[in-house]
Amino acid sequence: MRILLTNHRLASRTGTELYIRDIALELLARGHEPILYSRSLGPLAQALRAKSILVVDDLANLQTPPDIIHAQHHLEAMTALTHFPGIPAVLVCHGWLPAEEAPPSHPRIIRYLAVDELVQTRLVEECGIPRDRVYTSLNFVDLKRFKPRTPLPPKALKALVFSNYVNRENILPSLHKACANKNIKLEVAGLSAGADQSKPESILGDYDIVFAKGRAALEAAAVGCAVIVCDAAGHGDMVNSSNFDHFRAYNFGLRLLRESVSVASISAQLANYNPEETARVTARMRAEAGLHDAVELLIQHYQEVIAASDKHEENPTLEAHAVSHYLRHGPITPNFSQFEFARFSQELARAKEYVQHLETQLMQKQSGLEKVESELTTLREQHTLTQHSLVESQQSLQDSAQQYQMLLERAAQSHQAELNKITSSRVWRLRTRLVSLTWLRKLYRFLFVREQ
Repeated sequence: MRILLTNHRLASRTGTELYIRDIALELLARGHEPILYSRSLGPLAQALRAKSILVVDDLANLQTPPDIIHAQHHLEAMTALTHFPGIPAVLVCHGWLPAEEAPPSHPRIIRYLAVDELVQTRLVEECGIPRDRVYTSLNFVDLKRFKPRTPLPPKALKALVFSNYVNRENILPSLHKACANKNIKLEVAGLSAGADQSKPESILGDYDIVFAKGRAALEAAAVGCAVIVCDAAGHGDMVNSSNFDHFRAYNFGLRLLRESVSVASISAQLANYNPEETARVTARMRAEAGLHDAVELLIQHYQEVIAASDKHEENPTLEAHAVSHYLRHGPITPNFSQFEFARFSQELARAKEYVQHLETQLMQKQSGLEKVESELTTLREQHTLTQHSLVESQQSLQDSAQQYQMLLERAAQSHQAELNKITSSRVWRLRTRLVSLTWLRKLYRFLFVREQ
């Protein structure tokens, strides 16, 4: 089948984005042709395209219509339905609160799939979708990626907050204190805390306890961690074999976050740590919540919806009325979601930190410049002193040279006068006469030789 999947965003690691990524990759592996559409593309879209999956932000670029539309989020869903007339759709709803999850009504949306019982209640009781068109399609875990860890230790040593919404401004301090009281080291993985984790499957096995909800809770439980259902909005119990069915039916999500986070309430849940119970939870999760079975069920929905649409004639009037109603009453304006608020808050915090970093660097450079200027002034002063000293030394050398020259001249005059005195003496004149006598020199040589 050629399947068009829509989503509000295909940029980062949020629940619906990761859900649609996993679905698309599994469909591709089974020989189907998934095509992803979103108005907001980013790194996740690039990663999917690198896996040879077609990703577009303009449906006009598609030359061949899909066989079915797997729709998520109302604006993208209605865009696809109006662009491809005659193509049936399955709409998957993931949330109780987000405005983008509000389901549009359209004749070609033949089935609505809710990821848990709370969302099913929203579709039927709040949005008026006929009950026979609403099905439950529980969330899943990619068991090939999230492999089992080694057995848990008797006493928990490390814990992880696995959430895009928990940070120091809400519940993180209470979680830290409760864990510290139990001598448990707590770490965080999540966008709002500035610790986004692109490969959680590589780290979850390092932790004994994980605070998470929704998809993150499923993944942690499948790995073998003890899971306390928890998020910024509150917390529930630690998952065990007794509450597993109830928690799974509500997607380990909002309905279960019944208590406000406090040191006392979290400490009470930490006391429920039980490696044997957690092992039973992990075994059930891996047996019942695998991606393979979830996609198998989705494909069955696709096939049944296509078959059902073939039996009904198109009704342009009803479709036009559905679009008109959506334009008049639907939440068309994109909402600033909690995740986006957290993302932009984090970006703002990072920008502030960067500005502070630059200011600190500037102060350090100014301080360094002042130090250099001070050292330069000292060097200049030393240079001036050195120059003065050099001039003085040169003058002293010249004076010394002059004095030495005078002394030499005086010594030379004194020696010359002494020499003159010697050569003009009678003794010197007698010596000169004797040396001039030849016979006397010969006699001296003769006597000197004999003595030798």
